[in-house]
Amino acid sequence: LPTDAYIAVEEVHDDGTPTTRTFDHVMSEIGAEEAEEVGVEHLLRDIKDTTVGTLSQHLSTQVAALKSLQSKLYDIHQYLEQVTEGALPVNHPIIYQLQDVFNLLPNLSVPDLMKAFTVKTNDQNLVMYTASIIRAVIALHSLN
Repeated sequence: LPTDAYIAVEEVHDDGTPTTRTFDHVMSEIGAEEAEEVGVEHLLRDIKDTTVGTLSQHLSTQVAALKSLQSKLYDIHQYLEQVTEGALPVNHPIIYQLQDVFNLLPNLSVPDLMKAFTVKTNDQNLVMYTASIIRAVIALHSLN
């Protein structure tokens, strides 16, 4: 496995100027014996890839995220209601943060942007559904 390695070298100048640090390239290579490679392969076989999940896991993660978002939006709503009723004083840094959040939201009234969001979402869902179907077919074939 080729790698790049460097070592810090302090250069002393003859003219009395302060020393400077530079980096010199050091030749290096990482290798393994066959027994080590077999051990690593054995360990990697048992590691589950967390990026690949089932459709139900993906959907449950999205549902949990949406519930969290709903909770946070409700907290913001409660805070703003209490501020308008005079129960809480206005906290300007919070108001500025909320204004920044609203300014960063996309303008969804633009038809081209709405179409782009729809196409992107549909493309992502197509890949997810196709992967789930392929995994199901592979699982069915392995039953034979």
